Amino acid sequence: MSDDPFDYEAKMTLAALVRKGRKITPAIWREIFHDPTRPSRQVVDMKVPELPEGKLWRAHEVAIAWTPADEDDDFDNPTSGTVKVGPRGRDGTFSWTDPWFYTIGAVFTSRDRLRGAKSVAQVMLDFNTLVVRDGIDPQVAHLEFMKIDEYVGHISRDISGVSERLEQVKGGLGGAGPSVLWA
Repeated sequence: MSDDPFDYEAKMTLAALVRKGRKITPAIWREIFHDPTRPSRQVVDMKVPELPEGKLWRAHEVAIAWTPADEDDDFDNPTSGTVKVGPRGRDGTFSWTDPWFYTIGAVFTSRDRLRGAKSVAQVMLDFNTLVVRDGIDPQVAHLEFMKIDEYVGHISRDISGVSERLEQVKGGLGGAGPSVLWA
């Protein structure tokens, strides 16, 4: 677009997004207006922390970041239709989530404190929101959610990969397995 914040094309793009009910985040604002004073948050190559072998993260440790699958988006977003699950980075923040449109989980104090059945219920609600409301492919969401203890411990064992994941985790934790199953 243009560096001029009063550029007609940029204003029309912004208006179109507002009409669609899209939340205008700082990243979208910079994408539209190419604000040179701030770096773009639409960088996809940010390092997302990896899950160590034989481990599951607890829901209160992670953030879930995603961008809805929006076929009629007015500008290309490389994170569209994707989801990532990960813990705080080395800096103690969830800055790796910046390229995605939504973030939920331990980034909020109320979620950081959830344990037990409430935590399990919230993880399942999050999965439903990503898939049903925002159009994330169920298999894409499932593969990322397989990193979360409360998800793996409460889904059907005959789903592809679940039994294998449980055995891998059980063996990696000296037979303890996911805490929600044996707590």
